[in-house]
Amino acid sequence: MPKGPGKKLSGEEVARQLRRARQYFANSGFAVGSPSHISDDFSQLLLISHEEQTEALRKVLDEISPDHYNGPHPPDHISREPKCKGERMLQFTWPSACFGGKRMYVKFCLKDNRLYLVRIHKDFKRPS
Repeated sequence: MPKGPGKKLSGEEVARQLRRARQYFANSGFAVGSPSHISDDFSQLLLISHEEQTEALRKVLDEISPDHYNGPHPPDHISREPKCKGERMLQFTWPSACFGGKRMYVKFCLKDNRLYLVRIHKDFKRPS
């Protein structure tokens, strides 16, 4: 998969990455790519137990599609988080049924057959 700065993935590339993410999640759940952010994100979403967090992420992976892909994001869409450093981050925004129709944002990396969750929160309002 291309890791170069600023390269937007095609719909087919995003679909392939989503299939990998779902497979990795089904096989081994998820790892936290950004502990400080994820802890805050889960708290804000009132997802306290590991079971609640895992179920929410499963639903998110079922909801998102290539049409929800929202990348690349400056500076170059490459993670600096120690657990997934150097990997492309995939980010999505969508109206989420599992979060009561709120517009949500999720960002993750795929590395070593694992899904690394970097962020999950309500989408930020973008300046017009």
